[in-house]
Amino acid sequence: RIAARLRVDVEKLRYLAVGGVNTSFGVTIYPVLMLSSATLGANYLVTLAIAQALSIVFSFTTYKILVFRSSGGFVGEFLKFVGFNLAGIAANLGLGPTDPIVVGRHAFGDQYKATDFRVPGPGKLRLVFEGDDGQVAFTILWVVGSYFWHRAVTFRGANTKKLDPGDVAMQEKPGP
Repeated sequence: RIAARLRVDVEKLRYLAVGGVNTSFGVTIYPVLMLSSATLGANYLVTLAIAQALSIVFSFTTYKILVFRSSGGFVGEFLKFVGFNLAGIAANLGLGPTDPIVVGRHAFGDQYKATDFRVPGPGKLRLVFEGDDGQVAFTILWVVGSYFWHRAVTFRGANTKKLDPGDVAMQEKPGP
């Protein structure tokens, strides 16, 4: 039982570590694509959609291989993974005008909300951050919910428990 508990805790640590890698990839891929698409003359929304698609594929692959270690059906798992992430994108689009980047899919989605500011003359410039506790709470719920969703639904076949010889309660009883 202790070994099973340690396995779950290690899985959670892998989930957090891989989530950090996925976020770094997602934050990096958009500017890289923007720089390369500038020479092609691509619209920033097309570049954003491509970056989002690449981020989802990268995230799916890393979670499947490194966290949940699933050998289940690729297409079914991928569709469940994409469906869950589309819900996050929809939440961002629905709440974007009032509360940008609610679900922390990746932080590059705020690029099109950037504005320029021209300093009118000499003086002091203060940059003040006022946190949004609701946004932080929602993001934490999204991360935790994402872990449990992917573990129970997307990669459900990945964590089948291997029986220890001493775990009699879980073993099949011999037939007559």
